[in-house]
Amino acid sequence: MLANEYLKNRSQFPPEELAQYEGQHVAWSVDGKRILASDKDPLTMIAKLQAAGFASDDCVLSFVDLDS
Repeated sequence: MLANEYLKNRSQFPPEELAQYEGQHVAWSVDGKRILASDKDPLTMIAKLQAAGFASDDCVLSFVDLDS
């Protein structure tokens, strides 16, 4: 993963699109351009990620908290 690319792309993710994930755990693509899976429960989010065929090194995990 290229951290600079991830951070640049992640910071450019549309805020109105990110708002729909408020209070959820999300799996970002390693380039930070898209969300691969999400859920309020982290284990369910990981199950969704695996069901979609993604490996743990295909993503960056985070939590969306727009209040902070």
